[in-house]
This record gives sequence, structure tokens and C-alpha cells, in this order.
Amino acid sequence: MKKLFQTLRNFAQNNKPLFTTIIILAIFTIALIIIAVVTYDPQNNHHLDDSEKQLQSDIQKASDNDALKLNNVLVKTDDGWSLTQVNIDNDRSNYAMVIMHNDQLVLGPGSNFDIDQLADNNVPDQIIDYLFPDKPHWINFSESFDTSLRHSRAEIRGFIQAYAYINKIDLNRVTMTGDIVRDTAQDPSGDNRSETLQFNFTINNDNKQFTFKSIYSVDQAKYTYQIIDSNGNIVYTSELKADLSS
Repeated sequence: MKKLFQTLRNFAQNNKPLFTTIIILAIFTIALIIIAVVTYDPQNNHHLDDSEKQLQSDIQKASDNDALKLNNVLVKTDDGWSLTQVNIDNDRSNYAMVIMHNDQLVLGPGSNFDIDQLADNNVPDQIIDYLFPDKPHWINFSESFDTSLRHSRAEIRGFIQAYAYINKIDLNRVTMTGDIVRDTAQDPSGDNRSETLQFNFTINNDNKQFTFKSIYSVDQAKYTYQIIDSNGNIVYTSELKADLSS
């Protein structure tokens, strides 16, 4: 080691201009490496191509925020829809999602979107499937499943899914298309009465209307579930004994 240092000293004394240049280049190289390490972000360390630059410009203009930087295009469709991840306010740890249709801002920036919100804005299936991979999607059911249908949501889901399975329907989406209607018939004050609940729905992207109907017979303590088509025909039915233990 001592011999190596002596050799370097001799080289430096005999080649001072060259040695000085080498030292300067070494310092410059180390400085560049330090800057690169400090500023490196594995999630946001890429150059945008022309289409991404245009998309970033559209997002900034539509959101009136020039600080938004495009980080990643998550979904892009042939008809101009896009789901992107953007960096907010130059904070490298702060990311949000934006949904655009061509140069129009549809939703965002936001950390998550409600599935009903997506459907109400006609967001295409490619984006909904990316954000909500589990199917089927239950559209306009969120509030009801948390309130009036809370105790029967599993049975309703299973019943409609069973109808789809029997009819070889690849069930991707069920959309409630109207309000829930309740009624009580047959001597409302006595045991011989029935309580009905029903709502209309569509399957997938077909506009054909179906009605789900639940009939609870008090004296028999059972539920009768029905699916009724737009012509009033019962196309599927099932009975379930009520659980009176609770």
C-alpha cells in the first residue's frame, strides 16, 4: 500500500496538469452521482412520449393546475378515455388518479372513486374493471345494501347470480334502475299478512328491465324471491325460511 501511494505521489509531481484535470473530473463525476441519487424516484423517473406530454397538458389545463405531473397511464381506451396517476404539487410521495375523456376532466384528481360515481359519469368498463376487479359490479346498490337491504343483501346477490348462472349469463354488472317499493297486504294487523319488497334492475349493459320481488309470508315465516321480466312473467323463483332465532 505504501508503495502504491509513493507511485501516485510521483505521478502527481511529474504530471501536475494531468493530475489536476483527473481530480476535477473525479469531483464532478461524484457530484453528478450524488445529485442523481438524491433526485431519483423509481416511480417518477421517465421521459414522457408525445402522447403522454399532450395528456399531461390536457390534465393540467382541465384541472387548472400546472403542478400536476403525469406519472403513469393506467388505462387508455381507443375512444379517448384514460385513467392516469399524477404527481400532485411536486410532492413525490403524493399521488392521485385522474379520469379524462379526450381533453375533458371527468373525475379527479382523487385517491379513489365510488363505483356509482363511475357509472353515473359513463366511465367505460375497462376503467371500472381496473379499479374494481371483483365482479359482478353492483351499481346503485351501495346505499340500499348499507341500509334497507342490509340484512338481505347476501341473499339478493346470491339469488340474482343464481339466475344468471342457470341462464348461462356472464354476470358483470347489475344496476338498480329505480326506487325500492314496499307494501303490506292481507290483514296488516294480524298474522295472516305478507310483506313485499321490489325494485327494478338491468343486467350487464342490456337495457332490458327485470324486477326483483321479495314476498315475506308472516304465518309461514318464509321468503319467496322472484325475478319478473318486462312482460310480467316470473322467470325465476326460490323460497327461503326466515331465521327467527335473532
